[in-house]
Amino acid sequence: MSTPKQMAKEIIDRLPEEVSWEDILYELYVMQEIDQELAEAEATANDIPLNKVRGLDS
Repeated sequence: MSTPKQMAKEIIDRLPEEVSWEDILYELYVMQEIDQELAEAEATANDIPLNKVRGLDS
């Protein structure tokens, strides 16, 4: 898994040369939010019993 610093560098490298500070900060913010939501989803997915996920709860 990439570190936040590596991820930030990759995001910045994909942006055009004429990008503003505001655009850079927005892109980093969006990536951080996505990363946080994915981590929360993984954490809660493990809390749901498998039979409920499969619709087998009685």
